[in-house]
Amino acid sequence: MSRKMKESGITAVGTYPLDWQCVRIKFLFENGVIKSGPYGSTLKNITVMNGEYPIYNQANVISNDFMLRRNYIDKDNFEKMSRYQIASDDVVFSMMGTVGKCSIVPKDIDAGIIDSHLFEAKLNTEKIDPSFFCYAYDKDNCSLVLEQFIEAMNGSIMNGLNGSLIKNAFICLPSLPEQHAIVSFLDRKCSAIDTAIAKTKESIEKLEEYKKTVITKAVTKGLDPDAKMKDSGIEWIGEVPENWEVEPIKYLFRILKRIAGKEGYDVISITQKGLRIRDVSNNEGQVAESYAKYQFVYPGDFAMNHMDLLTGGVGLSDLFGVTSPDYRVFRRISEKSNNKYYEYVFRSCYWNKIFYGMAMGIAEVGRKRLQAPVFLNIKFPAPPTDEQARIAKYLDHKCSAIDALIAKKQTAIEKWEEYKKSLIYYAVTGKIDCRTETTEGIG
Repeated sequence: MSRKMKESGITAVGTYPLDWQCVRIKFLFENGVIKSGPYGSTLKNITVMNGEYPIYNQANVISNDFMLRRNYIDKDNFEKMSRYQIASDDVVFSMMGTVGKCSIVPKDIDAGIIDSHLFEAKLNTEKIDPSFFCYAYDKDNCSLVLEQFIEAMNGSIMNGLNGSLIKNAFICLPSLPEQHAIVSFLDRKCSAIDTAIAKTKESIEKLEEYKKTVITKAVTKGLDPDAKMKDSGIEWIGEVPENWEVEPIKYLFRILKRIAGKEGYDVISITQKGLRIRDVSNNEGQVAESYAKYQFVYPGDFAMNHMDLLTGGVGLSDLFGVTSPDYRVFRRISEKSNNKYYEYVFRSCYWNKIFYGMAMGIAEVGRKRLQAPVFLNIKFPAPPTDEQARIAKYLDHKCSAIDALIAKKQTAIEKWEEYKKSLIYYAVTGKIDCRTETTEGIG
């Protein structure tokens, strides 16, 4: 028999069971109270890098990991700020940036305080199962509450939340026994989905590593498994086919620096997946005072981030625009050098940390700079021109096939995540009856 439903009058909720209640979150807090952390200025002068009492922040909530540590306060200040102490089994909320996240404070929490970007409240467990609350509230589980925030803020939550917004949002509330049944159902179903997602992500990582291996082998050993080999004299290259040469980069490429001198050009970002036109209108990422000081990048140029050799990248441009004057732009000296082949060589040097190992700087923070004289004297494999072209064509085909398979797996992950959210939404609004664990009614 289908369950009788009624309209909530709330767009994000829609219909919910006749025997449930649709209640404001404030009625689920003990005494209706939600507290915020101290003002940032209050903490500024007493925060230390190491100490006895941690300051819990949004990173703890976003990652649901309360072992993360960033800043501390000493015992005297901890006692003075006792009203901001974090308490086991309370629920904490993110209020700035990544809003719509919540976590239940674990029982073994180290004594500490919340910072100015968190709210904390104690749930009335006679009314609500904390796990049910998190399924209904947290944006990564269900968009039920986040959509209410967005509507209340006229589409924008850029400035963050306040306690009133959280307290006045609605969730649907069944009886406690049914809440427990829903939690049990979702724990089991979501665990299975998460396992499937994790396995798919692991297979993607293996495909990415396989692609890197294929590229490195092809650009250093060629395509002929029976080719006679010789020692290149370069450790990272190893043996190469007998008919190959090994050349310093300075004989293959020349560094260019052409300053634009005015604004108005597309700004090019360097990513691990190549060069991209950047949207500077949203002010995200690194913003320049004047893009007139940026340097030109033309089709056929290479551009590389030689200051971040772990997470930076390099790419062959098919774009016209400008990029940071701090980056390195260079171009082949001779048409005999196949651009696509050398793009694969350059990327292999990033993946295998060849450039990183030759750079100067602070290794501990990963900010090592590959100076121009060092860069120009790095030796690269230099196969005959026709062989460079064959290798590039082979790798284009091989990598395209691998990338297509990765894309299918990423689409599968997106579908799993979408299904998981839908399942949670239907469960916490009673559109599926978890007392009998049926999925009837999911659209």
